Amino acid sequence: MVARGVAYHHAGLPLEVLGLIEEELRAGRLNHVVSTTTLTEGVNLPVHTVVLAETKWDGSDVHISGPRMLNAIGRAGRAGIETEGWVVFAPSGRAPSSPERHLPRAEELEIRSRLATEVTVQEVVEFEARRREAGDAVFSDLPEALQGFTSFVWYVLAGQEALG
Repeated sequence: MVARGVAYHHAGLPLEVLGLIEEELRAGRLNHVVSTTTLTEGVNLPVHTVVLAETKWDGSDVHISGPRMLNAIGRAGRAGIETEGWVVFAPSGRAPSSPERHLPRAEELEIRSRLATEVTVQEVVEFEARRREAGDAVFSDLPEALQGFTSFVWYVLAGQEALG
């Protein structure tokens, strides 16, 4: 099927097979992929159209909703690859008739930065003052709100350095 541009993707396949399918999809050699939610979690692939025929999670009575549904929908029309994307709801007899009820509420989409608090801004000001005094301050006595952010930035910079 892969040689003809068609594949299926689910967690029951060997990792080597899943990797091959994802590689073929990235290379543009697959025209159609039928998948469970395995392609909605953290995989950035060039997909133009997503068809949702089932909104139940793993064959149970629990429906995919909120951010997970938005993530599945977000696979269509990847930025920088496609100019548009299509999402088609094609419910089977078991799927709900109004899939929009599974979309996230506005408050579920709200993201608040821990760096934007008054306390953190003051800690950044104090940290910058210490940094001006000693170059090694970036590695010591970091305010709690900055530790994760600094670790992430360090990780990204180390990765870029490794890639040359």
